[in-house]
Formats: sequence, structure tokens, C-alpha cells
Amino acid sequence: MTIHSLLRQVALHTSSEFQRNGAVSCITLALDQDRHQKIFGKMEQYEGEELAVLHTEIGTFRKGMDLISLFRLSGDMRYSKIVTLDGDRITIMALLELEAMSLARFARVLQEMAAFADEIERLLSEEDSN
Repeated sequence: MTIHSLLRQVALHTSSEFQRNGAVSCITLALDQDRHQKIFGKMEQYEGEELAVLHTEIGTFRKGMDLISLFRLSGDMRYSKIVTLDGDRITIMALLELEAMSLARFARVLQEMAAFADEIERLLSEEDSN
């Protein structure tokens, strides 16, 4: 299966929204308390190997933010890692080989990413209110 068909299948099984725009697909997963998380997926070449890249943006780096603590939190995740992109965007990303990826395992990756992103977003909003 392709990254696009996997995202579409998960969307169908979870009543989530799916969109495709060229080489990038997006799924919007429902979370608790009427919250949602958008996860984007595409294929990219890494060291001669084609990998699925999943990512979701969780916020913007602000002066005084403790990025080390955020990076440590991602150490507990199986698939998801916190990265910074374009200088100030904080993103959760997962790189996957799709060759032997089952739909169930792919859905678990998406759920981990969505739940982790939501947790970090809540931490960042609490930090903003203090």
C-alpha cells in the first residue's frame, strides 16, 4: 500500500477526514474533548531508500521555551519524535518503511502521533498561561 492509501483506509475505519493534495495526504483524527489533530504524510528519499514521512505541527518555538524537556518526552515514544523545522516550528515526525506495514500498525502510529501532539500542545498552552 502507498502512504496515501494507508491514510485513506485509516480515515475510513475511524470516520476521520482525509484529503490529498498531490504528493501530500492529510488525515484529521478526532481526540478527546472535541479536539482534533491533522497528520500529513508523504514519501521521501532518505539515503537511497524511500520512506513514509508523517508529521504534525504542534507549535512555534518561543524564547525561553525548554526544548530539552520536550525532546526528552519524545524518548518515551515508539515512533514519534519531536523535531524543529524551518527554525521555529515544533513538529512531531515519524519515518516509516511501508513494505511490511499492516493497516493496524499504521493506525497505531497515527494514534500515537495524535495523542502525543495533543499532550505537547496542552503543555505548551499551560506554559503560555503561567
